[in-house]
Amino acid sequence: MSGQSIKISSLLRKYNFPYKVENIYYCWRWIRPVDYLQIIDEDCLEISIRLDCTADICLDIVNDKPCNVKFPHVLIKRPGDRIISTQYEKRDTIAFQYHVSLMSELEKIGLLPQKTVWEFKMTPRIEELITQFRKYLYRVYAPGVPDEIDWVCFKLLRELSHQEQVAETDEKITMQNASVWMKVHYNEKLAAEEIAAQYNMSRATFYRAWRRHFNESPIQYLLNLRLEAAAEMLRETPLSIARIADEVGFCGVDAFHRKFKIKYGVTPGQYRAENNDPDQA
Repeated sequence: MSGQSIKISSLLRKYNFPYKVENIYYCWRWIRPVDYLQIIDEDCLEISIRLDCTADICLDIVNDKPCNVKFPHVLIKRPGDRIISTQYEKRDTIAFQYHVSLMSELEKIGLLPQKTVWEFKMTPRIEELITQFRKYLYRVYAPGVPDEIDWVCFKLLRELSHQEQVAETDEKITMQNASVWMKVHYNEKLAAEEIAAQYNMSRATFYRAWRRHFNESPIQYLLNLRLEAAAEMLRETPLSIARIADEVGFCGVDAFHRKFKIKYGVTPGQYRAENNDPDQA
């Protein structure tokens, strides 16, 4: 069980690389005390790469919110962040720190996602860069090695950020596709599990992904599709209100009346009277 933090900001560099690392950190099979509180310095930005753990899920609390992510994952520790360890489990971690002045520049070039934490896939390229990081760790005071550390950390951040951006794009496309599927099937008797199953997700995973891209839950989105379709039928067809309620997927007229009035401020009959020929009401 070991861990070590090495300050390299003062070590001589041969090149004027703009993204110089201030500190590097590593731990192997290290156990952090339960309820240990880490507060990130105001001049520090840390990229923490949690590689492995004897626990399946990380339960750290970051700024009063549970992480609840699998290993491996990345945790971006921004100035003033509060991280509380809640698990007595062995971890392998590498980390590197930049001066806070580099935050805006890293964000500008797309290497610092807005997310605080995300899981990543251990690709051969990322594994190679981590191996290089460890190799340079043991030669940190040799001439030229601080430059190599700067470059390896930058490439690691680039690979991890790119993977997250691709994952976010894929997730967004999946949710957009799910919204189209719901527009086609809105009038069927659907459960949340059925919607999620169309995209090989659990109900909980689907809900979390959906809420990252829409301001309403899948069920509220489905409800709005039904009500909007009902409003169109009230305007354009002579069908009875009970028939319309059934056509758009409501289980009963009472529920339809109640939900319709909440959305439109009037009953279905009043809506039809205001928007169509009174003879069709």
